Amino acid sequence: MSIQMGIAEQIKELALNDPSWRHHERATVVYQMYDQLNEMFFKNELPQAVLGFDPTGRVKKDGKYWYESDDIAVPHHIDLAKGLSAGGMMVALLKNMVHLKSEVYDHKTSWYHSQAWQAEMSK
Repeated sequence: MSIQMGIAEQIKELALNDPSWRHHERATVVYQMYDQLNEMFFKNELPQAVLGFDPTGRVKKDGKYWYESDDIAVPHHIDLAKGLSAGGMMVALLKNMVHLKSEVYDHKTSWYHSQAWQAEMSK
């Protein structure tokens, strides 16, 4: 692991290289999806997010985007709900990547889905 990597990149590398982790197989698929979606829809302009899984059922929808604004924690985190199919994970991931894009590049006045978010989702 390189010290030059950011925290999110280090977490990604650990997730991909630890076959004993209970979410290793799904993480491998989801991180690959993230990279492909970032390239296809966002021109690789999104920062690396930490991708996680909610085995408890606390995430009530298909996924949840989190932003930690204390400048110490990992700033971008996407949790996916349990029980999603591969297609469901892709849709949840894409939806939450649009939230991430809004957080990074748009001026946000509230967390309600802005017109810019709605326009991005309708593409």
